Amino acid sequence: MTTLSYTYNLTNGTTADANEVMGNFNSVAAVLNGNVDNANVNLAGSFNWTGVHRYDSFDLRLLAPSAGGIASLGYSDDAQNLSVTVPGNNNVAYTLTNTAHAIGLIHNFKLTLASGTLTLDGINNTWTSTRGGYVNQNFGSTNRIINFTAAQTFQDSSHGVDSDFVGTGTMSLGTTAAVAWGSAMPFLVGVCTDGTTPIVVMSRLPVATTGASNNIGYKDNAPSVASQKNVIAWTTTNVTVTHANAPITWIGSVRVVKTGADDWTFQTLDSSDGIGRFDNYGIRNFTFPSGQNGAASGKYFKDNGGTAPVFTNNNSIYTITMDGKITYKFRYEGDGGTDGATAVALQLATPFATADTGATDFFGRYTGFITWSAAANSQSCFPEFTPNSTTLLWFRNSSATARTQFNNNDFPNGGREVSGQIIYDGVRI
Repeated sequence: MTTLSYTYNLTNGTTADANEVMGNFNSVAAVLNGNVDNANVNLAGSFNWTGVHRYDSFDLRLLAPSAGGIASLGYSDDAQNLSVTVPGNNNVAYTLTNTAHAIGLIHNFKLTLASGTLTLDGINNTWTSTRGGYVNQNFGSTNRIINFTAAQTFQDSSHGVDSDFVGTGTMSLGTTAAVAWGSAMPFLVGVCTDGTTPIVVMSRLPVATTGASNNIGYKDNAPSVASQKNVIAWTTTNVTVTHANAPITWIGSVRVVKTGADDWTFQTLDSSDGIGRFDNYGIRNFTFPSGQNGAASGKYFKDNGGTAPVFTNNNSIYTITMDGKITYKFRYEGDGGTDGATAVALQLATPFATADTGATDFFGRYTGFITWSAAANSQSCFPEFTPNSTTLLWFRNSSATARTQFNNNDFPNGGREVSGQIIYDGVRI
């Protein structure tokens, strides 16, 4: 049970004011599906009210600003006092103290995109020192408010040399450097703090923390070590030391594409993008482009010192979830002209590297088959990741006790196909 108590004072009011405000406060309780205890309502002759009241059995996360009795809702200070303004003739503001804080409460955030600038600000008003955006973050035994009092922005490639993605270092973020990623990919938007300074961050993966200093980048400054787990801060201040290993609360998501100059472009926001919108990390399909994550130019396979085959029809779809699970569905079929050559391992590139650190640590699941050579041989097969990489190897059972690895030259001139689905971990704590 959550118990919420409030104290209030109303001066220079009338009996009508008092009754209207109390009625609206009861409406607040109704919205919260709680019980109202008005036993301590005291109306003095001058209408100075004092009292403590309880609202029981509700979850603050159900409460949102609306015209139906609540004018505004927000934390009024870092002491975690919740300020609710209810409409009355005097628009009286009440301060409510939640004695069992609603962990995970995210209040008064709006994400907008205009002319290549992504802005995080208040829902109806620009953030100020008295009306900001708040996240109640809990980790271990720590519970704190992350409070923003001014709008936060990040500029993309539309701004040319003024893009916040370019400057010192290369923001490849675990993709192949200097190679465009022309299809949309998901980006998470979140918040964190060092206990003093709140910052907005972005990442490709739902990492739990910002990680080590070399994993963190900030405006115009790439992380010193490129990784799919990189975290980019929306600030010009060097936060690589102050905010290292800071817990992140993810609050929404957007989509981006990457240019060949390792600059990034935000995609037009739709109903699956924004605050509280995580369709990009669940039910939305994304296309993995060719020539990425080590694949040869125009291919989905790595040459690996030989020549990877080219296919006529190429389909590569992936999804990612908020627990870091990658589902990669693919079908490459038909003779696309360039035949596989050289007896080196056939290596399929994947949209994210596996978090597995050894062959025996592989927990992915695979279904599918490979058709190879002009004779149209087909056989079920199984994959094995090279540890902590985007390289997927292929094997078939050559006997009851042995297995044979597929090589590039298993795909000479003629019909060929590689298709299937694999599920694996892209991040793990």
